[in-house]
Amino acid sequence: MNSLKAKRILATLLLDGTEITKNIVEGKKLLEEAVLLGSKSAKLDLALRLFLGIDISGDIDRSQQLMLELTEENYADAMYIMGNRYLYGGGLSRDVERGKHLLIKAIDKGNNLAKLMLAKYLITYPESKEDIEEGNKYLKELIEINNIKAKRFYSKTLRIGLGVEKDTEKGLSVLIELVVIEYSGADYTDCPVIGNRDSA
Repeated sequence: MNSLKAKRILATLLLDGTEITKNIVEGKKLLEEAVLLGSKSAKLDLALRLFLGIDISGDIDRSQQLMLELTEENYADAMYIMGNRYLYGGGLSRDVERGKHLLIKAIDKGNNLAKLMLAKYLITYPESKEDIEEGNKYLKELIEINNIKAKRFYSKTLRIGLGVEKDTEKGLSVLIELVVIEYSGADYTDCPVIGNRDSA
């Protein structure tokens, strides 16, 4: 592990008080040093802590500046977060097109959270038939890699007919499959939610 990454991890441990005694002053100092040395993950951590006021006094303007710098540096996690904020107006003026643009850039860098966010948005708030098709395409790609959150959303779309033809039975079937997955390794008879499907 390089010293920059170690510095960021130690800063996080000090700020969170996990595994070592909490020391906000020293943790913030190390986090700031890691940012100055070029750690994008430290910059993201600091931006989120400033935005949410976690262990560090809130500073929305500085948080915003750090996040914008990270999006300009094409940092996928920041593009996902800022895309989400622009899409829904979370702490920013709502700008749907800019939000979609940032999410697509994050998707291009392999960020599956951005793919799920955009799929949900396009299916839930479509402006055209193409939006629904694109959203369902992203959702299908995530389901193919067994993304649990995508499967949950797909189950919902089927149960209520959101962006697809309503199919309550199939939607419930997908939901039952997810319950079984959460009990990984258990067969249906061991699952308290489903019980023995052969009885009754």
